[in-house]
Amino acid sequence: MKKKFYCLFLVSFFALFTFNSCQDDTVEINVPDEQETLIPNSVLTDLMLRTASNDGSLDNVLDSANCLSINLPVTIIANGITITINTLEDLELIEAVFEEFENDDDILEFLFPITIILNDYTEVNINNFDELETFIDECENVDDTDIECVDFQYPISFSLYDSNFQITETVVIESDEALYQFLEDLNNSDDGVVLASLNFPVTLVYANGETIVVNTHDELESAINSAEEDCENVDDDCNTEDVEMYLQECHWRIAAYNEDDVFENLYLFFNENDDLQILNGSTTQYIEGNWSTSLSNDGHVEIVISELNAFQEDLGGSWIVVECDDDRFELVRELEGAVTTMVIEQECEDDLECSAQEISMYLQECFWYAGTNLFVNIAAEEFHFGENNIVEVINSPTNQLTDTGAWEVTLSDQGVFVSLNFNLEPLNLFNRDWRVIECDEDRIKMVHGDDYIVFERDCNTNTYDCEDLQANFGDECESNGLVGFINENCECQVEDENPFDCFEDLTVTECDYEGNGFADFDLDAIFDCPEDNVSYQFFETLADAEAYVNPLLSPYTNIVASSQTIYVRVELAGTTNFEIFEVQLIVEDCSTTDCTEDNVYINLTECHWNIVNYNGSDDLIIYNFDFEANSGIVVIYTDNETIDAFWSTSQSEDGVIISFSNVAGANIQAITGDWLVVECTDDRLELVRENDFMVLERDCN
Repeated sequence: MKKKFYCLFLVSFFALFTFNSCQDDTVEINVPDEQETLIPNSVLTDLMLRTASNDGSLDNVLDSANCLSINLPVTIIANGITITINTLEDLELIEAVFEEFENDDDILEFLFPITIILNDYTEVNINNFDELETFIDECENVDDTDIECVDFQYPISFSLYDSNFQITETVVIESDEALYQFLEDLNNSDDGVVLASLNFPVTLVYANGETIVVNTHDELESAINSAEEDCENVDDDCNTEDVEMYLQECHWRIAAYNEDDVFENLYLFFNENDDLQILNGSTTQYIEGNWSTSLSNDGHVEIVISELNAFQEDLGGSWIVVECDDDRFELVRELEGAVTTMVIEQECEDDLECSAQEISMYLQECFWYAGTNLFVNIAAEEFHFGENNIVEVINSPTNQLTDTGAWEVTLSDQGVFVSLNFNLEPLNLFNRDWRVIECDEDRIKMVHGDDYIVFERDCNTNTYDCEDLQANFGDECESNGLVGFINENCECQVEDENPFDCFEDLTVTECDYEGNGFADFDLDAIFDCPEDNVSYQFFETLADAEAYVNPLLSPYTNIVASSQTIYVRVELAGTTNFEIFEVQLIVEDCSTTDCTEDNVYINLTECHWNIVNYNGSDDLIIYNFDFEANSGIVVIYTDNETIDAFWSTSQSEDGVIISFSNVAGANIQAITGDWLVVECTDDRLELVRENDFMVLERDCN
């Protein structure tokens, strides 16, 4: 299997190399022949390039694409369980979740943005699933040329020659990525300018752990070709050393035998010195035998079980490892034409009795009582864990909803964790990530440092009388901040209008008068929604919106020219409920408008105008402006008053000036003075005066 290391890269064949290298004095040598030099774009360099390319198949449980890999670390949600993948070994956590139940739908979600790495080590930033799916679809149309069954054992080195056939540099390469870049540069160099030769001997490592030493180009080409031909017969995930290590770590249980549970009470102990003990859990008696590993002719690892004093016919013989994880093996035995399959699963002393998925399911069944060392007097509180990651706390004696919070089950190589987040005291002391140390369907114990919580389940559906609840609550039951009523199942059923309905995905357009693709957007004016029960903020990325970090301030200038997507996170007041919507910012090029004094004057005298923005406020929008031509009078009026003021235009070095005078009215008199036109269209003018700004818009209705 390929193991990746970070390294330095070859920058140029014509400058000092940035690999680990040693500079020797120039030494004259004989001209190397074709058997000693690497020929650009030859069969051998192509084989070496394919061997060194990024193996995208190693993380197919994430992306199902051989031509790319996901840059780690990455956080995903698998079947509702949040998992952070830091290393390739952590992929087993996803496989364990997916393999736990046979009849469920396996769903994997990414928390974007992420970075993918292509076969040639190019990195691409991915912001959403559609972008990722585009690359995955492209993989289906690309031949998988990567050779996955053999690797170079690093370091290896190359000698470089100048045009006089003198060694100028010895380049030491430490990884697949560095070798790939070296060969790419060699293939793209001008013919005859650079000569490079691989310094033998070179060691190759096959996927099954075996090694081979080659001393010539022919031997190297033959060894890589042989590995490629055997690729389909080799299980990349299994080699004898790994299998032996996993088998001896803990004991193993027979989870399935020919897809049956006939031997589910048998536990296998693969001890040192080839000693095998099988414990019959129903009788507490050990069955003695031997075990060993070997490598089959087609490259598979075999587990050989022999000399059993019982079950020899059922369990004895050579079992081929067809699937291999550190805690789960799938084995196949062919004996006298009969094929038998067996699945064994690892069990360690500190293993939980239930998985992350089971914990999530258990918590959502019935309700739970809690005990803790953090505070006292919570025995009467019922914890109801919902499917939407909301937990409600109900006081049993009063049947009152006392608090709401959020919960989440996460899985890592450190174990299973339950994250809690409550709003009110004292339950907000639970706001931590709790590691589960004991678990069954009725009792879950979790710890954080020296603190603990013990949840115990109660499935008594008659804890309280529904009629009493309905009498107590009536139409005043509250859930997640919404008013509802108690239904026949003793549940708070919400009927109020969804507070998120006012929000939606939107497209907002602003004018760009400079012609550079950027404009200022008034974020506070995008949504006209009541804010008595919700709050909302804008974010540049979906990840920031989900994590609630780096909120944007208004006005906001787009950072991507012409078009950019930002995100608004809307939260329900007093809860952790939220939804995220997309806002597409479009910048329209308005720079072609001829903003002359004549044009401004003519536009102002057509139709009437309103002040839609004065220093960020629309308080003056109630005033209508009729600019009279020739007379210099502007009639300013509302439904209740009319003001005759004076106006004029002039041309300055900075641009067109609009002047207002004799504006004798409360509030509106603030516009008195000279205003510089900084942006203009036929229907809109932006004006500034020292520290003030004003926007006028035309209405011809």
